[in-house]
Amino acid sequence: MKKKKLMRLFAGLLVITMLAPNSIVSVYAEEPVQNEIQQNKNTKIQYLSDKQEVEKRVGYGSFGKDRNTEMKQNGEGLQVKTRGEKVTFPKGIFAHAPSTVIYDVSELKDKYPNFAGYLGIDSRSGGGNGVIFKISVSDDKNSWEEIYNSGVVTINDAVYVNLSMKGKKYIKLEADSNGENSRDHVVYADAGFVTNDYTPSENYNAPIKTVAEYDEELSKINFRDKNAVNNNTQTIYQRELVNQAGFYTINKVYEMEDERGNKLYKDAIEYLLKDKEALYYYINGGPKPSQGTYENSLIAFGKLYNAYKGELDNNSENDLNIRLAVSVASAYANPKTVRFWTENDNPNSGVEEVQKEDPVRRYATYKKLSEQGNYMDKISTLAKEPSRNMGNAIWSGKQFKELSVPMMRWVVDSRMHEDEFEWLAQYITQWASEEENKNKNFLDSYMYVHNKQGNWQYTDEKYYSQQKRAEWNKKYKFDDFKSFDDNAKYGTKDLIRSWIVWEEGGVCGAYAKTYANLAEVAGRPSIVTGQPAHAAALTWQWVSDGGPDHKGQYEWRIQNNAWSLRETSSEYEDYLLGWGNRRKMGNIDTNRNRASSYTLLATDVIQDWDAYVMAKKYTLLANSLKDFSAKREVYYRALTESPRYLDATYGMLDMYLNKPDLTSAELNRFMKETASRYTYYPMVMADLLREIELSGKLTDPVHMAELYMERQRALEEAYTLRKDTKNLTADDYEKTRQPWYAGDVARAILEKDHSRIASFSFDGDNAGKIVLTKNLTEKGLKMKYSLDGGKTWKTSDKDVISLTNDELKSITVENDIQVTVEGATEDMYGRLPICVIDIMEQEAPKNIEANDKEDLLLGDVSNLEYSEDGGNTWKPYEQNGLKNQNRFTGEKKVTVRRGSHGQYVASKTAEYQFKNADDKNEEKYLQLQYVSMHEFSSQQNEGNQAAKNLIDGQRNTNWHSKWDVQDKKEYSVKFDKARRISKLEYVPSVGGSNGRWEEVEIYGSNDGKTWTKIGKSGQLANDVNAKEIKVDSSKAWQYIKVKGLHSYSHDGNKDKYFSGSMLNFFEDTTK
Repeated sequence: MKKKKLMRLFAGLLVITMLAPNSIVSVYAEEPVQNEIQQNKNTKIQYLSDKQEVEKRVGYGSFGKDRNTEMKQNGEGLQVKTRGEKVTFPKGIFAHAPSTVIYDVSELKDKYPNFAGYLGIDSRSGGGNGVIFKISVSDDKNSWEEIYNSGVVTINDAVYVNLSMKGKKYIKLEADSNGENSRDHVVYADAGFVTNDYTPSENYNAPIKTVAEYDEELSKINFRDKNAVNNNTQTIYQRELVNQAGFYTINKVYEMEDERGNKLYKDAIEYLLKDKEALYYYINGGPKPSQGTYENSLIAFGKLYNAYKGELDNNSENDLNIRLAVSVASAYANPKTVRFWTENDNPNSGVEEVQKEDPVRRYATYKKLSEQGNYMDKISTLAKEPSRNMGNAIWSGKQFKELSVPMMRWVVDSRMHEDEFEWLAQYITQWASEEENKNKNFLDSYMYVHNKQGNWQYTDEKYYSQQKRAEWNKKYKFDDFKSFDDNAKYGTKDLIRSWIVWEEGGVCGAYAKTYANLAEVAGRPSIVTGQPAHAAALTWQWVSDGGPDHKGQYEWRIQNNAWSLRETSSEYEDYLLGWGNRRKMGNIDTNRNRASSYTLLATDVIQDWDAYVMAKKYTLLANSLKDFSAKREVYYRALTESPRYLDATYGMLDMYLNKPDLTSAELNRFMKETASRYTYYPMVMADLLREIELSGKLTDPVHMAELYMERQRALEEAYTLRKDTKNLTADDYEKTRQPWYAGDVARAILEKDHSRIASFSFDGDNAGKIVLTKNLTEKGLKMKYSLDGGKTWKTSDKDVISLTNDELKSITVENDIQVTVEGATEDMYGRLPICVIDIMEQEAPKNIEANDKEDLLLGDVSNLEYSEDGGNTWKPYEQNGLKNQNRFTGEKKVTVRRGSHGQYVASKTAEYQFKNADDKNEEKYLQLQYVSMHEFSSQQNEGNQAAKNLIDGQRNTNWHSKWDVQDKKEYSVKFDKARRISKLEYVPSVGGSNGRWEEVEIYGSNDGKTWTKIGKSGQLANDVNAKEIKVDSSKAWQYIKVKGLHSYSHDGNKDKYFSGSMLNFFEDTTK
């Protein structure tokens, strides 16, 4: 851009810079653009910077007029953030806190009786912890009357004031630091002395009003008259556009000019404001993507209008043209969400122009793709072929055209180069038609992307070399299809294409983004999502057995999934209707609590589009009202239209939390209503209740206890929907479109839930006690508990209740333990808030072996109890494994069960039989407690195939040497002392024959280093039966080693492996 076209600032001009998260910049303005707004000359304000101050003191640096003196570069003007916009005003003063500035207004006060302007911290300063503004007036500069105190004002939002100076002669502007004064760049922007009828909007030309002016107009509507509300729809929507996009941003785009002074987007902004369909879809399409800007979106709409204004009023196909234009303009608010996802990060690559986003082209692309018989329909036809098993991908151009704007936005925001859409559509349809691919899912990214872990060389010369062109074209058809723009053909150095990523390879990110691109070129909504250390895609798919009649419906499904919906979040925080971007997490793990499940709520709400539109209209009207009762009534009217319209609930929540005289009881009633309203959207419900909890305004401990109980009730109710699709009922689908997801999100939250009001355990430090949660202790609460399903209740004023033995015996799985607090009240459905401590049943013991040689129960003996008298008396079974001193000798029947522990009652019983030992003194079994592992040649792992398993006394465990390695086939043990071993017993593994001993030699040692051969087996049978190996017992040895000579195999690897299930030892006790 030429220097003369750069932004410049001078008296009478206003420069506005939109907030640009993650360095997003406006890239859609047609070149050249002058980013300046001509402020109308206004005689109703006398600016501070044009007046001489009587006194001034600053905490640091120097006082400034119309500039920030602390900024060495680009300090012209005074920039503040207001209503989400970063706005640079040309007029005002700068005074680093702590500062004081005094003006003599004695000659101005009659004509200009008020002081008005923005009070804030220059948003270019980067931070600080806020300042406090105080404004006072006086007649003598000695006695001051404070007329304004701002409280703490941060860099995130300046405050606008218009204050009467009460006819006084002097005004004092003070700014105090909030603790420390680092970067307290205090500004009084667009500030001065004004007339009684002054409004800042008079300075600008766009045909809009300020939010305050709209609010004044809308406050006069009879909100109880639905017709009156509908008759003011355009005003309500205009107010919302100004509220969201910002008064100054709209004016900035409105005034943008080319180098000849022609207004670029003036007509487009006027059309958007005045055309009923255009503004209807723009507002009801939802707010801009979270990390985008309205400046970008409005410029994109301006370009679309300039290119297609002749067809935007065509209302055929249910206003397709304007819906598509609005969808594209909304998506282009964030350039990163419409740009090819793997960018060349070399700033000198020279491909920026080639990669530039173009909303006009994107509109034309989707018009063409969705034409009858074109690629969306061709893809649909191929997907219907039964051999492909692609029923979930069935879609058509007609279905794309019928999408609402919120859903269509998740199609047209595809992250591809503008010239790549048609190539991709051509490529996948031809690929699918090839003989070898006729049974394949051609919308599966794993068909294309090569898996490669890191070190991706997407700009390697081989992808641009003319010598390789024919090879790559044969595979990817870019020349055959005459694809790509003239300035971006094959060989454009450093321009990364989809086919290059596929060929070079990638991991989860490449798969997820390709999944989304494939769905979107077919016209189906999809969004790239993040999961912990993983990427996936949330895609709209046909579920053949879904829906209340199980005849099928479209649902959201996660492609390339590794977690659950609870751990899933949209890339760039882009959510339907913006729901999911307002979350107060407290100390919750944000990595495991992500917001994609909000999509289920948004989808359910917009499926009744007319109800959604009316609910939104009422909510926007309520937002403009000041009276608490009127505001609340209008929000409830919105929720009557669409009972789960979240923005209305947000409005109600803000209204309550900002109410000066709010009572805990009022907020408690709203909390209960909210928990019930969003029961089947578990994360939404949990987030709303957490925001109430974190507010600190539920001051009654009983009410806080009720919050925890309502949260638990809602989560457990939602969890009941987690069942197989075939078992879901029509009633389940009445609760939410995707019941299983609701149940699964509830499951995931409950797994990490620590907010129950009480806990109980049969064992541990608080065995047999009901314990009130730490958050509610020492608050004077009285717990009530029931052990019989709520029939009878007992009350205690203790935070820890010790149950009697009789009470413990009465606890059952059927009745659970119910806990509440005295003073808790029923909700609107007559339900008393109750914390249900789930008492669970255990399976009877299994995976336990009765080892007759050891006289022990081995295996899974956790929480085991045993009885030797048929179950009359029970004892805990020692947890010492082979060193257990409680042995079942002789002929004996032992009854076992899992004992009560945690929230589990004792299990049903199982029986095990022990027999008398029949070994001889010459071959006396040696208990394994006296045997330890010495050395082994190798092991496959340290778990289910570890070497230690060979001497653990259990038939159901095994040892296997390392796979794919020629093993030395050795295993040695150490005894507690030297022993005269006379026999070894080897028990092969039950599985395959790999490593099964065929022939071995036995060695003895007393130092574990020098070995003497003491025995050799004959050829052992290749079966699972125990094998005896006799050895010379004439000498005592402390170490025994088995050396394999030959081993069996079932897969051609004879003599390679060594394995086994048990190795037992027998000693001669007669010597």
